[in-house]
Amino acid sequence: MTQMLAGLASLLLLCLILAWFLTAIGMWIVALRRSLAGGELLPAHRPLPERSADFSDLLVAIGSFMLLASLLQVIVVAPRVSALRAEFFARVSSAPAEVREETPTAESVDEVKKEVEEDRKEQEEQFLEELRQSPEIIIRAIVVQGIASVIACFAALTWMRARGLQWREMGFRFSAPEVFAGVLGVVMFLPPTYFIQFLLVQFFPYEHQVLDLLRQPQGWMIVLTMSVTTMLIAPLAEELFFRGILQGFFQSLSEKGSDPLRHGPKTNEIDLPPKGQTPFRIGSQSQARQYAGEKGARAIWPVVLSSLLFSAAHFGQGPAPIPLFFLALGLGYLYRQTASIWPGVMVHFTLNAITTVVTVFSTLL
Repeated sequence: MTQMLAGLASLLLLCLILAWFLTAIGMWIVALRRSLAGGELLPAHRPLPERSADFSDLLVAIGSFMLLASLLQVIVVAPRVSALRAEFFARVSSAPAEVREETPTAESVDEVKKEVEEDRKEQEEQFLEELRQSPEIIIRAIVVQGIASVIACFAALTWMRARGLQWREMGFRFSAPEVFAGVLGVVMFLPPTYFIQFLLVQFFPYEHQVLDLLRQPQGWMIVLTMSVTTMLIAPLAEELFFRGILQGFFQSLSEKGSDPLRHGPKTNEIDLPPKGQTPFRIGSQSQARQYAGEKGARAIWPVVLSSLLFSAAHFGQGPAPIPLFFLALGLGYLYRQTASIWPGVMVHFTLNAITTVVTVFSTLL
């Protein structure tokens, strides 16, 4: 009976995944047709904010993160690394050494010194390898990064508020259209990301410290800590930095010197959608071009550049930067059209949540 229920659950899950991918294909066909017709899948429904992130916000975010991460590494990680180093070399030095019976000469002494140096280097490499695979050190490093990310985000938001920016100007506008955009992103952008990743891992090994750690038998507290870091802190912190601050800064650079329409027309110069009607209709052309202005109003290069930096931040995870670059293009597009980080947070959270849950359950089966 249990096996039959498990089989039915697997079949249902397979059908849901197939329906998801087929829906994504259909929506990409619609998007391609609208693009060829000169339209957009997700028309910009609001003017761009008059103010956005600038270089000082970027400096505060990066500087506070690096300072806090370094400080917490010294406080939390370094003492344990020193203790593990002492334990390792105490264990190595306790091993019986080779006894030489011949009378030492100058040449033999030099050879011994050379062998000792080579052994020391080999032991150091062995210790570093053990350190990289130590669950305790990995957990401490991930917690440090999470805490530093949260505090750095708080510092950047505090600085932006001190400069007079409103929450909506910082990308925190949240309403029904933003939810619609997030759902659209989940349906359209995640299946291609998973497909590209699937193709690449056939040729290149995928590496991720958190996922490798979750694959090992761990206590629920560790699993909970890693899940919170991956599913909550990472999506919010990375979307705030890479979309809200970095892409927002690039967009402000692209808008300098452009025509006055870059922030869209005044509300009394256009016909707004009827009350209660979402402006995010797939393929709607009602006021999209008026809101978007001319070609320079909402440039593409900020999306591409911030996506490249986002993928570069994930180097060391095997082929992950490649599919993440294409995902970041979609996240950047959502921010470009909505001026809100929440659609990207929804997509980012869903990606990390699915990956984490699948990894944890695979260890239980």
